[in-house]
Amino acid sequence: MADGGGPGSVDFITHASRIPLQFDSRRRSTYPHPGKIIFADRQVNEQTGTIQIVGEFPNSKNLLRPGQYARVHTPTAASQERYWCAGGG
Repeated sequence: MADGGGPGSVDFITHASRIPLQFDSRRRSTYPHPGKIIFADRQVNEQTGTIQIVGEFPNSKNLLRPGQYARVHTPTAASQERYWCAGGG
């Protein structure tokens, strides 16, 4: 099960909450604090081909306001660099 209910299962939200979200306002400024995913709906909107994802951002200075338009970005792939050391012999 994807909800963390069985052996060997993966809790998607636990893993997704580690993916940083970046908030860019309409004024082209980037909010300095990364957010995280707190909810992801598995239902795909057939008209738009999208899913609903809810993110949470720290907002201690009340810079983010209800109804504010913005773009939210997240990395879509991770690069894993590996280093190999040749053994001497």
